[in-house]
Amino acid sequence: MAARARRLQQVSTITWLVIITYVVVRTVQWVLSLPTIDGPDSHSYLPGLGLAVPPNWYFGFEKVSFTGDGVLRPWTITLPYALLLTDYFRCFFQLLVSMAAWLLLAFTMVRLARGAVLGRVLAAVVLVFSCTTLVTSWDLLINRESLAISMTVSLIALALLSIVYRSYGFLLLVILNSLLLLVTRPTLAPLVVLLLLVLLIERTWRSIASRGSIKEVGGATILRGAFAALLAVLIVVYPALYSMRLDASWTSWYGQTMSETQFGYVVADYNPRAEALKAELAKTAPQCLIDELPVYTGVYVGAPWGFAAHIRDTCPEFATWYQANWPSWYYRYVASHPDYVAKLSLSGMKLALRPWDATTSFSALPVPVRDAFFPVTTGDGVAIYDPMFLYWSLTLSVLALALTRWRRRGWAYLRAHGLAVSLIGAVVAGSALAIIANLLLIPSYPLETNRVNVSTAFAIRLTGILLAAFLVGTLVEHIRRAKALPTDHD
Repeated sequence: MAARARRLQQVSTITWLVIITYVVVRTVQWVLSLPTIDGPDSHSYLPGLGLAVPPNWYFGFEKVSFTGDGVLRPWTITLPYALLLTDYFRCFFQLLVSMAAWLLLAFTMVRLARGAVLGRVLAAVVLVFSCTTLVTSWDLLINRESLAISMTVSLIALALLSIVYRSYGFLLLVILNSLLLLVTRPTLAPLVVLLLLVLLIERTWRSIASRGSIKEVGGATILRGAFAALLAVLIVVYPALYSMRLDASWTSWYGQTMSETQFGYVVADYNPRAEALKAELAKTAPQCLIDELPVYTGVYVGAPWGFAAHIRDTCPEFATWYQANWPSWYYRYVASHPDYVAKLSLSGMKLALRPWDATTSFSALPVPVRDAFFPVTTGDGVAIYDPMFLYWSLTLSVLALALTRWRRRGWAYLRAHGLAVSLIGAVVAGSALAIIANLLLIPSYPLETNRVNVSTAFAIRLTGILLAAFLVGTLVEHIRRAKALPTDHD
């Protein structure tokens, strides 16, 4: 008993040392990377004057809205920004949220793996990944990306913890986290929906399996499941309605809705798939619109967010056609042209999986360590963080699966963690679908694609690495057990 108590005390001491070291490293990195970074639209998240010409005088604390009316940005960002007085406090707040989210995920890895060695390895992978400048640079930016990344990380952690502890309390935290995340970045709906679907199915199936049949499931269990399902629906419905109101509120600031801005992106000169779309558009759209559409040159020539306003001034028929046909025409086109979706996804996915890195950010990690998580290739003189990691992580995963299948006990050990692996699969699939949805709205925009998709790009990269490490760890555990047990062939 005394020996066990000493071991627990040692583990607790080591844990606190790791936490303190991590917090110190991240804080030092943040301090040495200052000053904060202002993007082109950072002012639109902050209290006080925005643009100097009416109607763009926005926005004070009174304009923080929970319904989406009269504001330009989601309240999950504008509210904390309004409460914090300077950019330094705002970015430091982002740093604190980021550290908490990554530490939560590291703790989750320890609890999920159960094996002491594997759990520590997975936790170390998570913490080192979060110390790369491709992650830490976002904490310095006045924008929604830092909090979106942190909420995505905490969502994955809470979803896994709800499996480990089998608690409705964790499921409610997942739903709350999902609500905040979808308000911040509505296009992450595929990721959130798939995660919730896996969790709700698991809850229902486990209740039925534990009682033998659905008839024997207690009324309280059914009510809890129904309540959780209702909350899951609400956390999708509210952000969707909020996003629609937010979309309409753009008119008061820019004279056009966000949907009209997206129209400019879809027909932009840098969308390599736009020519086929324009040819179909010419069958129904007014000729003056077709005459003004830019020609794809392969060179980015400027943000087209004001294209719809320009067309409205130069083409009188545009407003009537747009009101009657867009975006329903575009959705029908996408549904009937899978080749458009496929080609656009392939051409834009590599951009989406290439994270942005502030070269001025201080790094506490050696370059080889950074490169292990973000392999660098060079193309056209530009450093690209290549998504090739997917290939080796998937190869290791398949290899581990194949080898553990050789022995029944090893397969059973892996199968015992099948739900966690399914949840990780849902993260990858949901993230990929979210990226594709973004690409359809902002096709191959090189300055936007990797920014708006950064949280899902990190989710795919990190879960791919963790899945490979987890399955390889499973293989090692199987080999260790196999040495102590008689061979059991299938």
